[in-house]
Amino acid sequence: MKLGMAAAMAALAVAVASGARAQGPASAPMVLALIVTNNRSAELGRPELQYADDDGAKYYEVFRMVAGADDVALLTDFDRDSTRLFPELASIPHEPTRAAVSAATERLAARAHRAVEEGRRVDFYFVFAGHGDVDHGRGFLELRDGRLESDDIESMVKRVAATRAHVILDSCNSFFVVNPRRPGGRRIAVTEEAARNLSDRLPNVGVLLSTSAEAEVFEWSELQSGIFSHAVRSGLLGGADADGDGRVTYDEIRGFVDVAGADVDNPLYRPKVFARGPNGHGDEPIFDLSAARAVLLDLGPGEQRVTVRDVQELPWIDVHKEPGTTIRLRMPRDRAVGASVDERNPASPAAPLVERRSIGAGDEGGPVSIAALQLAPLEARGPNDVLARLFASPFGPHAFAAWQNRVAHDAEPVYGISAEDGERMRLLLFQVADMQRQWRHGGGSMSLAIGAGLAAGGVWMLTDHALPLADPRALGDLLLVDAGGFAIVGALALSMPRDGETLYEDYLRDMADPSVDGARVVARTEQRLFDMADASRRTRRVLAPVGWSMVVGSAGVFAAEEISDPNPKRRLEIGVASGIFGVCGLVLGTFSSMPTPLERMVDVWSSDPSIQRLPRTPERPTVGFFPVLRGGAMGLTGEF
Repeated sequence: MKLGMAAAMAALAVAVASGARAQGPASAPMVLALIVTNNRSAELGRPELQYADDDGAKYYEVFRMVAGADDVALLTDFDRDSTRLFPELASIPHEPTRAAVSAATERLAARAHRAVEEGRRVDFYFVFAGHGDVDHGRGFLELRDGRLESDDIESMVKRVAATRAHVILDSCNSFFVVNPRRPGGRRIAVTEEAARNLSDRLPNVGVLLSTSAEAEVFEWSELQSGIFSHAVRSGLLGGADADGDGRVTYDEIRGFVDVAGADVDNPLYRPKVFARGPNGHGDEPIFDLSAARAVLLDLGPGEQRVTVRDVQELPWIDVHKEPGTTIRLRMPRDRAVGASVDERNPASPAAPLVERRSIGAGDEGGPVSIAALQLAPLEARGPNDVLARLFASPFGPHAFAAWQNRVAHDAEPVYGISAEDGERMRLLLFQVADMQRQWRHGGGSMSLAIGAGLAAGGVWMLTDHALPLADPRALGDLLLVDAGGFAIVGALALSMPRDGETLYEDYLRDMADPSVDGARVVARTEQRLFDMADASRRTRRVLAPVGWSMVVGSAGVFAAEEISDPNPKRRLEIGVASGIFGVCGLVLGTFSSMPTPLERMVDVWSSDPSIQRLPRTPERPTVGFFPVLRGGAMGLTGEF
């Protein structure tokens, strides 16, 4: 599992605040990047990741297109295969240790400080891929020599004074980098409305996140990369530049990744992305390609689906371009010599290889049309069947406009809900429904039994049995009226399902519908569950004093009648009536003073240490690490 790193966001905000100074005359911006990856999980005991180090190397090459060698820090530990694939980088990376992180931070901070003093803008990028978890409600990242906790990360990023900061995370539950789950909260899901807090708390920080809530690592051997990271790099290298202005915006990269995975049937493998630009502006650029040191590859006006591979056959870019437009791709120069462009059949779901063209050393001088590249021998290669539909839909200005229109009308997205969360919710609702059903059946049967007993007594009275102290007919009528009331209450209880039972049936029906977003169903159901519990508490607060008032009132009426009325028959009739009234009040007051099964189950759900949720109204921002189901997320702490 790759972990989302929310503590970095908090410290980045501090760094941005301290680095936002008046800028002098416009000059070339400085790009700084810190990339930390770690395949191993010595502490958590999870299987090693295969491609986190490869992703780190590829991100390094991407940022080297726009930054100097001293401005990009790569902290990783190459495995044997990655060392052979990236021999030129073998001497650059350092092991991802605490000391290496500290040293890289100091070096980048010094360069940022000098650039700001010169009046230059500084863009800082942070990328993390690796293992992490939570311990007693506090999250951590695994480095080679121990944990990297929130205080360490905050002090690390405070040192970098950036005009703008960009955080790219390929990790489960990384959305909680901006809205961390916290103990005692009420919600397991987060919507766009909650995410707007980012603009208020971290105005100059943009985030691009993979938001899967599953614990599985979504890497693919065909790509030799994480799926999300590959899609992001394909977009940053020009595939997402829908308007062709040489700058990829947050909206463009989000639309590109969404469209790329739209045709993947299994939602577990479909990248789910959250992107929010600095100050909440989706049209802010996340990556400027205008001055990138790269080989420029132009796709023609027809519909094209291509894969760009380096000389080692590693895929770097996948693009499915819609017809009627052109796209310019950028391939890092160091990986472009000997690279190839595979053109696939865009009409086929399996996208078989149609043509292969080679990029030669002479193609580095200026933009090169892919159609002008030299043909190379075809080789049989095909993507994995499960993920063959990645990039099945073409992307371009029209697709981007259609995507913008769709997301503008879609319901608010929900993040951080896994299949395990859905099953946990089902079990909770089953328990609630079962307890309410038992209470309903038991209470209804008891009410009917009491009604039957009162009815039998009333009928006996109405058969003209002589009573020395009461009027049989009047007492019989009274008992029959009370019996009818108990019978009606019992019949209603047995025939009308309670709200928890209805909620369980609705949940099963909605989750069985393949066209419905299961994450949204879980979020909506939990909100209904808590609303029902709140309504139950409010009702009990009203009914409890009513019930005890009935007890006190019936006792007072009985006592007053016994003292003031000399007629023994009337005293008996009123005593029976007040006694029944008092018993009803006693039952009502007693049960209204105790939490209902629904409330008890919701309390258990809220206090479960393995389920940490967002509070409805977050208190002052605090810095910390917070558990995320089947994963971990680092959270914001401190005052701003």
